[in-house]
Amino acid sequence: MQLTMTLSMSFHETGQEGSSKREAFKRDVANDLAKASGLPAENFKITKLSAGSVIVHIDIMHIDIMHIDIMTDPLSIAPAPSAVARDLEQQAADPNSPLRSGKLTSKTKGIQVLSPV
Repeated sequence: MQLTMTLSMSFHETGQEGSSKREAFKRDVANDLAKASGLPAENFKITKLSAGSVIVHIDIMHIDIMHIDIMTDPLSIAPAPSAVARDLEQQAADPNSPLRSGKLTSKTKGIQVLSPV
């Protein structure tokens, strides 16, 4: 599932392509998304960053059932990437959501769900 997230910040803050600052920015965004969704950060692939504030292009990868703890929650089912995307889209509109409490995602202006990967 693909989506874009617009962050209200300067593109300069993301660092140069290939720099350690850029990699840390991508890692921080993935960690924020993980905390907001309850999924591992590895499920969020930052594919591209664009200027216009900062537009983050994200692929939500298939959820690995091995990350679900059936011992503590035997009824849990891995959510579909589309459900995760829609939930994040709703969180973007809620200033009190976990997404809007993240290190970088607190600057979220909006999320647009695009299409399946």
